Amino acid sequence: KFTLKKFPGEVKPWWLIYLGDTGNKQKKKISFLCTTTTTLHLNKLNPPPMGMPFSVIDYPIFKQNCYLYFDEDIYQVYDYEIEKNKKDIIFMGTLDTEAMKKIYFG
Repeated sequence: KFTLKKFPGEVKPWWLIYLGDTGNKQKKKISFLCTTTTTLHLNKLNPPPMGMPFSVIDYPIFKQNCYLYFDEDIYQVYDYEIEKNKKDIIFMGTLDTEAMKKIYFG
């Protein structure tokens, strides 16, 4: 559960994918996160959006089938925001190298 700026005041479960961070040399470390959606209407969109599906069969760290839209903004979250919410953050697992390459390179 985490409030993101795109949906102020709305707190709901999110599957966030950690992409990296600015490192500890910055005054305020920023982590880069992308989020998935479980609302799949891909068959109704023309052209279909660029992205990556995650099925629970292929990616059991997700508890529902979901989709990562490549044209969605990447969230920049300060460490203090993560620290403030750490009681609500559950580490679900790690994506394999091939999945991360698909995310980075589209």
